[in-house]
Amino acid sequence: MLKKKIVLLIVVVLLANLFVFATVNATTELDSVKIDIGAGQRIIKLADGRIKPINPQVLSQEQRAIVLKEMGFNELDLKEMPDDIAISIIKNGGKKVELNLLDFHVSSNLPENDSSDVGIYNVTTPIFTQWSVYIDIVNNGTSYYYDFYSKYEWTNYTNTYYKDITAMAWENDYTVHAGVGGYVAKYYLVPNWYDVWKYVDLSSVYGTSMTFDMKYAQKQYGYIRERIFIPISRGGSQGVFAWRYGHSALPGTPSASIGPLSISFSGLSGTEWSGRYGFTIGQ
Repeated sequence: MLKKKIVLLIVVVLLANLFVFATVNATTELDSVKIDIGAGQRIIKLADGRIKPINPQVLSQEQRAIVLKEMGFNELDLKEMPDDIAISIIKNGGKKVELNLLDFHVSSNLPENDSSDVGIYNVTTPIFTQWSVYIDIVNNGTSYYYDFYSKYEWTNYTNTYYKDITAMAWENDYTVHAGVGGYVAKYYLVPNWYDVWKYVDLSSVYGTSMTFDMKYAQKQYGYIRERIFIPISRGGSQGVFAWRYGHSALPGTPSASIGPLSISFSGLSGTEWSGRYGFTIGQ
């Protein structure tokens, strides 16, 4: 008799769990809305604000802008976002994460006996933009899934054209999704963008660096994109990621040492910019 009661209890618990699972999924579907973006195309927006993935290649520029705005990106984001990043974001879906700047630093490490005229005061400051996208909950409900983008852009000729370096670092309990990152470095000569030589260092579990050639060109840009797993237990707490950029004023090949939220450059004489951003995990 006792065995029958135990079996009955297990069956009741299993049925209850199935009911809750079905209810959650039904609620998610009921709370999602279809949004018409023109030309017969629709996107699905979930209750938490995330957009389901859609093929960006079938969308016009105007439709892509609509999708990105529905994901939470504003006009300034769209102005600073190159097409390849926009396509990546739309293709993977999700929603924009609000980032809060925690700190920002600028420094120069030119040698004191440097006789050149390429000191820090002659450097044209590039534009730095960081984005994050909350994509989904994965790994059987154990991880949040995020994309992090760290972008640089030169909109004018700079003072020197050697090798620059950029890097991104995250917390020690984040895990990178290996093999799906994006690493871009380009320069513009009318009428096209061209790739430059680059070296991507993936040796650290805490971050990524990219060393690349600077070209004599008025426009240059590039970025690191990494896809990150964050433990579901961190939901609601503050997450942090860091970035750093180094512009060489003298010949050399810079490299990066990366630890949890820590980036330092070696082999670089020039100017460095760095910062950290915070965000609420799972929102």
